[in-house]
Amino acid sequence: MPPLTRRVLLGSTALVALVQPLIDPVQAFAAGRTGERLYRRGRFKRRRGRRFRLSDGAVTYRAKLVKVRNLPDGTAGDQEQFSLLFRTARRLPADGGTYTLQRAGFVPTALFVVPLGASGRLCEAVINSAPRRRRRR
Repeated sequence: MPPLTRRVLLGSTALVALVQPLIDPVQAFAAGRTGERLYRRGRFKRRRGRRFRLSDGAVTYRAKLVKVRNLPDGTAGDQEQFSLLFRTARRLPADGGTYTLQRAGFVPTALFVVPLGASGRLCEAVINSAPRRRRRR
């Protein structure tokens, strides 16, 4: 697996910037239809231990949600700032990508997922949708 370099990280960020405008309308439509806020900790926490599918449209990976974690500088238990850890049956590409998280009875949700560690089978998606606080000058 190639190392996570600044170039890979910047390339991934650029990809997200290109794809995000396409994802937002789909997510807004899904959320509007269900009345459910898609990126809330409780929605994922109650499904910890469950199996999902991560699909990028070409390839689908089986994944198990193994942990919902606090972000390092976030507030413990925050509903809008957390990360999701998945264990996959197969290795994900080293540079990560945008996948649709799916399972029966669950509104499909787009996530940017990045593999962790040498095996490439443990991966993480970070949710940080809390409003930004302005810094005082």
